[in-house]
Amino acid sequence: MEEFEETRLTNKVAAFKACAASIRSAKDGKSAIINEEKESICTWIGAPSPINPMTPGLPKNLRPKVLDTILDMMISEDAQIMLTQTIIKRDSLNESEAVDKTLDEIEKTKETQIQQGGRYSRRYDYAAEDVERYSRQSYDGDHKTFRHSMVVRIDGATRKEVNALTSMLNFNLNGQNILTEQPFGGHLRSIKAGLPTNETIDETFTDVQGNTVAMLWPARNPIQAMSRKGVLLGFHSDAKIPLYADFESDDFMSKHFAIFGGSGTGKTTTELYIDYNAAVVNCDFIHISPKEDMGTSHLNAIKALDGQLLKIGEGTKYDPNPWFVYFDPATMGESVAARRAAYRRTQVSIKRNVELLIGSSFSTPMRSALVATMKDTFERTKLVDKKGYPLNTHLWTDGKNWPSYGDWRKVCKEWLKDESKKSKWPSIQALLDNTEEMEEGNAWDWMNNHNTFDATGRFITIDVSGLEDGVKEAVTILLMDIITMRLKTPSPEAYRKKRRTILTLDEGAALLQDKLMARSILKLIREARSGKMSVCFDNQDLDGAAPILKVLKANTDFIILMCNMSKENVEEFAKEFYFTEKDKARLMEKGKGKYLLLRLGQKIPGEVNLTGKMEEIFFGKTNKESKAGVCISDNYEIDSRVTWIRDKGLIASNWITKLDDYEIEGFTPTDATSVMGGSGKFPVWLADGILNENGLIDGESEDHWVTCYLAAGELCMAGYTDVQVHNWGGQKVEDMPDITCISPSGEKIWIEYEHPGSHSIGKIERKKQKQEPYCDVWKCLCQKANYPQVKAAVGKPFCIMRGVEFKRFILKHGIKNQADISGSSEQTEVNTSSVQNDTVKEVSIDV
Repeated sequence: MEEFEETRLTNKVAAFKACAASIRSAKDGKSAIINEEKESICTWIGAPSPINPMTPGLPKNLRPKVLDTILDMMISEDAQIMLTQTIIKRDSLNESEAVDKTLDEIEKTKETQIQQGGRYSRRYDYAAEDVERYSRQSYDGDHKTFRHSMVVRIDGATRKEVNALTSMLNFNLNGQNILTEQPFGGHLRSIKAGLPTNETIDETFTDVQGNTVAMLWPARNPIQAMSRKGVLLGFHSDAKIPLYADFESDDFMSKHFAIFGGSGTGKTTTELYIDYNAAVVNCDFIHISPKEDMGTSHLNAIKALDGQLLKIGEGTKYDPNPWFVYFDPATMGESVAARRAAYRRTQVSIKRNVELLIGSSFSTPMRSALVATMKDTFERTKLVDKKGYPLNTHLWTDGKNWPSYGDWRKVCKEWLKDESKKSKWPSIQALLDNTEEMEEGNAWDWMNNHNTFDATGRFITIDVSGLEDGVKEAVTILLMDIITMRLKTPSPEAYRKKRRTILTLDEGAALLQDKLMARSILKLIREARSGKMSVCFDNQDLDGAAPILKVLKANTDFIILMCNMSKENVEEFAKEFYFTEKDKARLMEKGKGKYLLLRLGQKIPGEVNLTGKMEEIFFGKTNKESKAGVCISDNYEIDSRVTWIRDKGLIASNWITKLDDYEIEGFTPTDATSVMGGSGKFPVWLADGILNENGLIDGESEDHWVTCYLAAGELCMAGYTDVQVHNWGGQKVEDMPDITCISPSGEKIWIEYEHPGSHSIGKIERKKQKQEPYCDVWKCLCQKANYPQVKAAVGKPFCIMRGVEFKRFILKHGIKNQADISGSSEQTEVNTSSVQNDTVKEVSIDV
């Protein structure tokens, strides 16, 4: 303990050098006045009761959170909490004397009660037993007894502010059976006891054992709520202690968790990091990704683990057949009842699949016709009978033996020729009309297959980013139905041997848009625990998760909130979670991979620290290097301020400082219209495969997507900060603009881009009404073609045209003497008095 005392005094010397010039007691004795500016109130923590000395100041079963309760009190910009803790080691003689003195006091109190009332309270006998037990532990060396004092000092600008914080502190501590006392007239004395002297206050001291000292010691492990083994989630940002989640421990009840974070916060990397670390500790994982993230490669991660990457909708062997009855004897057993149940689950899955594909047109008569024709289609395979009992089970594992959508459509067409089925003809015809896209050569023909989908693999990433809206949801539900069959376990022994599976629902809010899917996810979250599966629900914001937010809060062991939030984002989360000012500041910190982990009321600042191997796998960084302001990759150099846009899948020629070859690996050269003015087009590169079969990127037209990211790039180059592009992926379209940023002068700027013909005048006007109150400057960026329409919708002051007007806007709200930030050094500006400018001159590149 000598070392502890030396450390305490050293710290107090440092504090003394910056101590106040004057400290005096207030006239009413309820506070101290520092420098005639600040009020200061001290509270003694855990001091013995002045009324009944037998009442312990600190409970025997003290919780480790007590110190966090003190340090994490809500404070304002004008108030702060300081803690003074004094520990004095007792030698053997002192311990013995203290024990004798305490036992004597107990006996005296008992005698007093007998004299006054004829009897004494038995709790004094219990107190004596406690004292003797502690004495025995000290004698045996199991525990040491210390003299312990803790004083909390709250400084604030006003008495009212300090009183509010002190009341909150006392209320929280008293609720944990920890005694507190405000020393009337003793605040000045308490403050002096916290200065670098050996002056102490005897009334504040209590005898405590070593375990209590450890719980109150500020240098203790700051992550008591986390495990010491399991899946590595990252590291404590301050203590650099690893953060683990041991899902097999009883400390983790639901086994599920959630991650919230906007685009560019490092959320996808964090998920991959957790997947990778789960594999290290012998867990399996399944990751359903609805979008392609160009900055982080699921493909490379899966290859490194020898897993499966399933890109759904490309007409390959990985496309699942909804009619294949998935059955795994290892998890489901070999019973007839189990196979029959699997067949019935497949029937339900097909009904939901068709319902989602058809949408609101799916009627009750259509459902009845589907059930009848589906049953006939399955019976023709000779794998099940009319009652659903399994036949020829040795053929079940081969997808070629099961029917497909094409086989079902043939049965439907046969029924249309059967007079006995005439009552169902209208519904059958409606089913055929609504699923015509499944015919060969049409958009959904990949669904008509006889594949054998293997859901037993250890590491599976399922990429549904190439699917159109509607189809994506239908296929995702189908995949989830297949995956949930992994939950079944035939016996307790098999359960013990079973590996845990972590299922990540990437951009989970997109799955909640449909009520049927939302119900399925809720059911999965409630049932997955019993099947040794942990669900990770991922989303960009709280609005998207609103339908199941209460369920998430009640059924997750921890929630990870990625940093890089704006103040508005933080306040939105603050409505659901209790945040101190320190927590809010943490969530607004810049940098990818930083987060705040919420568990059991504790807020833990964490971050992802990638190893060199992980960086090679996730980002392919082995051939990259960097220098001041420039990222070098293979045959080109790009300004470091826009590398995040490159990682999204776009490179503009004016961002490149050096190019050795017109071809850039992983990208396809094309051209685009500049957002900064000029005539003609200029070269850009789009990531390979970023365009889906419908010519869309993240559900948006190529022009819309490219324009938004080009504008974001120019804002970055001009010194704007916190630049973000909000693509479709969970947030409500009307609630978030396409681009958000902070100007060099500190203004919060929101920009909505309107492509010609994309929205009506009324819809554009409603967007402005919803978004404008939340920013300092709101603008609607448009083209020459739709300038009149946008101007009529939002008014001329809020309308800005792509080209020279946008360039002027950047300069106006940015740094006045900003260097030339035109789209390219070779671009020329046309007559600025004209509003017709909407293009840029072609740029030549030396190759």
